[in-house]
Amino acid sequence: MNPSESLSPATQQLSNYFKEVFLKFEKVELPFVDHLSLAGYTLKLMGSSEELQKIFLPSLAHLKIDKNQFGKTDLTIWYADAKGMDSLIPEPPFDDFNGVGFSEAASEVGFYIYYQPAFRQVFLYSEEKKLGIYWALNRSTIPWWEPTFSFRIILHWWTKDKPLQLMHAGAAAVDQNGGWLIAGPSGSGKSSTCLTLLEQELLYLGDDYVLVKTDSEPAVFTVYQTAKLEPDNFQSRFGEFANYLQNPNSYLQEKAIFNIYEPFPDSFTAAVPLKGVLLPRVTGKPDSEIVPVSGGKALLGIAPTTLRHLPHFREESYQKMKNLIHQVPVLEWRLGTDKPDLLRSFLELNAAHP
Repeated sequence: MNPSESLSPATQQLSNYFKEVFLKFEKVELPFVDHLSLAGYTLKLMGSSEELQKIFLPSLAHLKIDKNQFGKTDLTIWYADAKGMDSLIPEPPFDDFNGVGFSEAASEVGFYIYYQPAFRQVFLYSEEKKLGIYWALNRSTIPWWEPTFSFRIILHWWTKDKPLQLMHAGAAAVDQNGGWLIAGPSGSGKSSTCLTLLEQELLYLGDDYVLVKTDSEPAVFTVYQTAKLEPDNFQSRFGEFANYLQNPNSYLQEKAIFNIYEPFPDSFTAAVPLKGVLLPRVTGKPDSEIVPVSGGKALLGIAPTTLRHLPHFREESYQKMKNLIHQVPVLEWRLGTDKPDLLRSFLELNAAHP
């Protein structure tokens, strides 16, 4: 029997669509090549233009390795726009994509798609080829937030069968002995906390998305070195970051965006063992306090925001996060307004968990 005859109609449609887009990409040049190292794996990015490279690479530039260090490719990502391909790619064969790009009809195993019609950008992935494809209509249709976590959804698909989970969280460490995941929904204080610790010359692994190893030897890996702050938070509490602002003309309509790696090279680390998870909560009081939480509250603090942002493979992601909270302590960090006291609470916690 032809293997394709055993595929469901939805999987066959998506398989055919992937092949159609794949063949279009094969016919164009992707001369802008970057090699990256992430969590012990090697990634190869191939883009159609310098313009797109300058958009997507800055958040990942700290992961670059010399081509002489480049070995086996574990993941390849092709990216282009209509100009780079001299044509449009076809519309995806499904019409039920929700606001975060997920289609129930296209949720079969083997080929994956993420599509937001409003932005005319398509993400595709083939498990067999270990190949991700990104296409946008043009630069102006790429949402402002997309380059702050470049190719996030492809990395999520790629790690499905690994003990790794991309998480909507920040992470910081005092030293290489271990760091803390700072997890919670938007507005919980993740970015403010990570940047406050960065100001104090601690190690910064991210404030929005990090990669977490969730098995019996938990660790956290830096993926993106791009920080984001709400405009009022930036203006009232982080004016010292003004010289690093990447979008001075548009941050009031978006968020204040900073590339951390170049101005703070001493605060960069690729990975640290994971000591535990902190669930931040802004209290409005001056002093900060760290208290234990139950396992149920811990999972509620960690899982929903990641599952909402990364809708594919929710069950697999949930099980990874559930496993994580059985490996490390989880505490609530009641964040005070006094920055020195926030630092004190973090240093004391770190010392108590050598």
